[in-house]
Amino acid sequence: CSSDLADSSAIDFIDDFKLNLFSDEIFIFTPKGELKTMPAASTVLDFAFEIHTDIGSRCIGAKINHKLVPISQKLNSGDQVEILTSTKQFPKEDWLNIVATARAKTKIKHVLREFRRQLADEGKARLERKLRNMKVDDQSYTINDLMLFFKVPGLQEFYYRIATDAIDLSQLKDFFDENGKAIVRQQVLKNDS
Repeated sequence: CSSDLADSSAIDFIDDFKLNLFSDEIFIFTPKGELKTMPAASTVLDFAFEIHTDIGSRCIGAKINHKLVPISQKLNSGDQVEILTSTKQFPKEDWLNIVATARAKTKIKHVLREFRRQLADEGKARLERKLRNMKVDDQSYTINDLMLFFKVPGLQEFYYRIATDAIDLSQLKDFFDENGKAIVRQQVLKNDS
């Protein structure tokens, strides 16, 4: 009988060991029944990025066990999760506070950087159009002069602020004279002589 007790203790030990081994992981099911393993603190948004970057980027919520939940909802082992997306959704900075996995954080940061770069490209094109419309001589200024005028530390940030209307391009009239020459440049040249 004592060997049965020893066997029972060994089996209990193994079962406890298995529970501890997997206590940092949860098991999530997709609507099709696929099993996904996630870290224990994972949210709906973590799961969405685990499936695919595009799905994570467009995630607006989920159905957990057929109930609607927000992207910040924590997942539990055994949950069936269906991610809901929208083409109008886009990652936001505060999403970095929602996710628990390094993978999701990395993907969000990458998508945000790419979006910022695209906006910076749009800002650059807007500035060039505005300067052409003002008939500005492109030799009369430098982008550095404009960045100083608008008090912006970096080039991408400068173009990004133009694209997001944080910089009002109508203020360019204060930078150039009526002949399209940079006033700032003329002042620097006068101070140098």
